[in-house]
Amino acid sequence: MVATLEPNSTVIPAELMRDMPLSDEAAPLLASARNPRDLIDKLLSLGLASDAVRVLLRALPKRYAIAFVCDCVRKSAGIKPLPPVDAGCLEVAEAWLVDDSDAKRREASARAEAAGRNSPSAWAAAAAGWSGGSLAPRGYTEVPPPAHLYAVACFAALMALAAADPRQSKATLVTLINRACASFGARNA
Repeated sequence: MVATLEPNSTVIPAELMRDMPLSDEAAPLLASARNPRDLIDKLLSLGLASDAVRVLLRALPKRYAIAFVCDCVRKSAGIKPLPPVDAGCLEVAEAWLVDDSDAKRREASARAEAAGRNSPSAWAAAAAGWSGGSLAPRGYTEVPPPAHLYAVACFAALMALAAADPRQSKATLVTLINRACASFGARNA
């Protein structure tokens, strides 16, 4: 269970989303939402699924968000194997979930960059790579990633998954949001 997503959470949505802006249509809802779950519900009721995904990903702890994205990528592939580059990206992101060492994080970042960050798997690897540590190469002054950067990569991964069928993209996002809320124990308000 993720307390941030519970209907009785006391997390203030405007603070949570300070560094990851919502669309012009969604931004006014920040002031009236009681908590992230309330905001997600309001966004979904207005058909603003991509904004709801942003809130979901910021509400989840980093590891949960990245694990969720990896699971979504894995499930979207179904029984069809991923292309080798994508399979490698997904594997390194999943390996980081097991061993969040700096070496695994850097490997995920390098794999995402080599893949051009142009697939859901590559974005999953980027999320792991941007989860902490330093963005600078070894031996240089450390440059920590912005706290929300992993969520930006997770968002790109989920949007790319949804874009696979443009006619169903909004429905796909709603399905993913509902699955995340069910997986992490958040009850509907």
